[in-house]
Amino acid sequence: MENIEFIWESVKNRLKEKYDENTFNEHFGAILGVHKFSNGFLYLIVTNDFAKYRLLKFYQKEMNDILETLVDEKCSFEFITKDEIEKLKK
Repeated sequence: MENIEFIWESVKNRLKEKYDENTFNEHFGAILGVHKFSNGFLYLIVTNDFAKYRLLKFYQKEMNDILETLVDEKCSFEFITKDEIEKLKK
């Protein structure tokens, strides 16, 4: 997948249009950036397990729906914490 940073920014901008600033910052502010694209998943780095759970439970489907409108290939968002990244490095 080309330019995953640009794709994430496009999804983020659509979410900003839908939610007021406080809601957006509270829920999506926990996303620190893009980690990687692998095996059809675009991994976003989140601050902690609570943020990961909340995004998975309440926003992942909506985010994936937006993603589908932007890319040709089948892919979806997945969330990973900094701690999980560190464990994978070991």
